[in-house]
Amino acid sequence: MSETNAPLLTENAASSMPGSSNPFTDSSFDPPDLDTSIILAAELGFVIAPVLTKSRCASARSYVGTLTNDIDVIAKASARYPSCNWTLHVGASGLVILEIDTRIGYVPLSALCRNSFGWWTKTLQFRDATSRFLIFRSIDQRGRSLGQRFKGLKVHTGNAFLLIPPSNFVGSGGLTYVKLHAPIVDAPTWMLESELNSNEREDISNPLLAARSRSM
Repeated sequence: MSETNAPLLTENAASSMPGSSNPFTDSSFDPPDLDTSIILAAELGFVIAPVLTKSRCASARSYVGTLTNDIDVIAKASARYPSCNWTLHVGASGLVILEIDTRIGYVPLSALCRNSFGWWTKTLQFRDATSRFLIFRSIDQRGRSLGQRFKGLKVHTGNAFLLIPPSNFVGSGGLTYVKLHAPIVDAPTWMLESELNSNEREDISNPLLAARSRSM
């Protein structure tokens, strides 16, 4: 399956925000000074922001500044907070992310995907010492809620936040991509909810659009 493009919604929002029309040729920052993981996040349309704390237990929602996928804004934040971690707004980035506890999650994963390991295993992934995170595109941005049968697995979607590479933690290492330039494929159907009751529907606010409204 081919790589999907970044969501049009976030691309349009980012292009309308203040900053250079061509950030890679703008003299306000030097892209080579940025970590390659951050450049990749911007290229893929990930909506991210700095997190100052280095504790693994800290909330990924405790970011500073603006959630954005504009590389000029990201570069300026990186220059201001050179040793910060980075958090990702999953839903605003048009993603669904499968977290696997590598100590106990692989057997439940086999049951979840019905032993159908194929194209979806090639998607972009990052990891730390005990977990692996598989990144997928999803138009509906709604993942399954996994019960006790699938211990060691969690689907992050909607208004979820996750720390992403190159984040690192005091005393316990950090997050790295498994294969830096792997494609992001569409989420497999077994990760997504097929039907939603009316009382289960959730409006996913887009922080990019909120920032745009405030600037008008």
